[in-house]
Amino acid sequence: MTYDMPKSLQQCCLDFICNNLDVLCQEIPLPRSINVKLAFKNSDVFLTDAISEEFLKTLCEKKKLNDETFALFDSNFMNLKRVYIKDAQLSAAGLRILKTQQIVQLEVSGLGNVTVNDVIGSLGQWTLNNLKTLHVSNLKFINTPNKMGVGSYLNTADLDVNIGSLRSLKYLDVSNTELNALGLNIIANKLPCLEVLNISCTRISDIKPLRRCRDRLKCLSMYDLKIGSDSIPVLTRLTGLVHLDVSYDSHSISRFENNVDSFRFKVSDLLSCTHCLPNLTSLDISGNEGLDEPILMQFLKSHYNIQFLGLALTRACRYPLFLGDKDSELKTNITVTGEANERQLLECLRRYAANRQTYVKRALFKLYSLLLLAIKQNPNHNVIQALALSCILNLLKTELEPNVHPSCLKDIVCHTLRAMANFPRNQQVQNFVFRKAQKLGLKLYYTSMQS
Repeated sequence: MTYDMPKSLQQCCLDFICNNLDVLCQEIPLPRSINVKLAFKNSDVFLTDAISEEFLKTLCEKKKLNDETFALFDSNFMNLKRVYIKDAQLSAAGLRILKTQQIVQLEVSGLGNVTVNDVIGSLGQWTLNNLKTLHVSNLKFINTPNKMGVGSYLNTADLDVNIGSLRSLKYLDVSNTELNALGLNIIANKLPCLEVLNISCTRISDIKPLRRCRDRLKCLSMYDLKIGSDSIPVLTRLTGLVHLDVSYDSHSISRFENNVDSFRFKVSDLLSCTHCLPNLTSLDISGNEGLDEPILMQFLKSHYNIQFLGLALTRACRYPLFLGDKDSELKTNITVTGEANERQLLECLRRYAANRQTYVKRALFKLYSLLLLAIKQNPNHNVIQALALSCILNLLKTELEPNVHPSCLKDIVCHTLRAMANFPRNQQVQNFVFRKAQKLGLKLYYTSMQS
């Protein structure tokens, strides 16, 4: 059992600083500008890297990170090695304070009009020479008037100068960007230390440049990438891979119009190459239907080191091996994502919550039936009734509610009313149901009764 822990003294201090910047800091006008920056009134303030990074994280969480507050992270007052910036009101000019820092890990997302080139251009020479990790998912490489965000305006020379200058980079995540085959070619040629690459949901349709990385690439993620059968020989030559993600979402709508589903390769053709990828320990093939059980079983037999297998949105997650079949010749301690049982659902939610909405939606729908089963099998246990109903009604408060089938809504209403009838004197259950129903409104009940 886990318990909520009180905040540490350090976090309390950081919260106090973030909430009292107007008292602890002063505004300093910028030269030749109407804008100002913040600086600590006490010029002796200096925060070490660990505290500086927590301070930056706290400012982000409190939605207080902007050009003015980011000026506090000058190297005279702060020391940053690992920078995490998300959903902040920062401009390309505001990011330039990073030039004063020596950064080895950088993760930036949700900065509006700030581009990947802006981010890299804001780094100092030491950082450019020594940066190990760069995460720029969901950013654009350049600002373009093109509504589709398609990278027809992507300047290869800019990519060569910017990403190509990160010679020490080991981890690169450019998922959900307009990166194309030309950009991938620069990455493969210019980054000699690259070991981990995420090119999911990009414009890339040809991965042949990755052949230059076959001796050093260890992790490759290509979720929802529309690549053809000519990619299979490339993948089979990446003998150093320990993690491969070729998962797919047939329900997603690509913002890149040149990606056509009909050209996508068949995963079964890749798995038929039983002697390829000898070092693989993690394989995600979620969303790829048409997986023959004998082919998958034979692949697993020849890859006995596999510890994780992604099978969400596939029928393969229901194969007996993954449901605890004791008669199976293969080991059953592989961690699997899917919808066949509780363990698969929980693993699916844990791994995909951040960036795969279709996978999470399917898992949450399956949770309805499990929660209803708990209610049905424990009709006289008021605590279980209250907790299960809490989970269900909280799920219905989300954007998932319009997609719940009416028959499922009817079951929810019936079990809710039955719980109220079974515990007429239990104030906890009665108040809880009335409170949740009031927040949801009567739509849930009207919809279910019409079914």
